[in-house]
Formats: sequence, C-alpha cells, structure tokens
Amino acid sequence: MAVDRDAYMRRLSSGLIQLRESGVLCDTVLVTANQQLLAHSTVLAAASPVFRAAFQSCPADGCMNYRLQLDGLDGQLMETILNCIYSGCGTPLKSLWSTANTESIAEICGQLGVSWIISGKDVE
Repeated sequence: MAVDRDAYMRRLSSGLIQLRESGVLCDTVLVTANQQLLAHSTVLAAASPVFRAAFQSCPADGCMNYRLQLDGLDGQLMETILNCIYSGCGTPLKSLWSTANTESIAEICGQLGVSWIISGKDVE
C-alpha cells in the first residue's frame, strides 16, 4: 500500500493547526510584548533548534507546561511565524511582508532558528 506523503503531511499539519487553534494539548505559552500565544513544545522543538534548547533547559511544572518569555517581540509577528511553523507556510514568509519589514522579520526568524521560513529552504 503506497502512502501519499504530501497528503499525509497536509493532514498532519491540519490536525496540529486545529489542536493549536482550540488550545487542545498545548503545553507552552509564548509571552510576547503584547500577547500570550499557545503552542505545542514538540512542534516548536521539531521546527527550531533554538526552541529545542530552550525546552531542554527550561524548568517545567508538574504538568510539563512551559512559559517562554520572548521580550520585545510583537505578538502579531510571532503569531504569523507560529502559523508558518505549523503549516510550513507554503511560500517563504518574505513574500507575505513589505520590503521594509523583511529585514527585521529575517533577523527574528534567524534568532528563533527558523530561517527556513524566510528562505523556503532548510537551514542547518
């Protein structure tokens, strides 16, 4: 039985997005300058070595709940980045923003270890 890998990845991504949107099984709160965003540590850790390291060094409470402070980061920007982490974006993030914002977005994605969002290519 052959598995359609692309269809599987779309279903998986869709399921993860639904879980995040409903807050189901979210074990992480990302605290930005103006917003608190729910996410899944395993998704973030799989997408970013920076998040992976943060979770490995971040003390969790008894329920494995994480709270990461992202000082100075705009919540709407982080929401967009999270959407790309969960969905793969489909297109590089830079095509979604004006040229004026691309440099600062690229810098933030670089700091978070998700430069692939900007370039559309995996970065080691």
